[in-house]
Amino acid sequence: MAERRDRPRPGYQQGRQPARRCAAIELSWLWLRHQPESALTRWFRSRTHNNASKRNKRIAVVALARKLMVALWRYLTTAWSRKEPCSRP
Repeated sequence: MAERRDRPRPGYQQGRQPARRCAAIELSWLWLRHQPESALTRWFRSRTHNNASKRNKRIAVVALARKLMVALWRYLTTAWSRKEPCSRP
């Protein structure tokens, strides 16, 4: 099935809204610093634990920013948290 080209594909594109992208990345660095025991922080540490280069850490931080934005969106729209999957409305 051919993909429709008349609508932009969803995703975290660099060209759109750079201020929001920078804010999300800054939030992810703050998240790592202030939430050291969270599942997302453990995920980040598992990906960067073996002396990862700065480039790999930056890539992982962008991925973490995406995950945080998805988690925040889910929390705001459905009041659902990862620890309580049965409490979905």
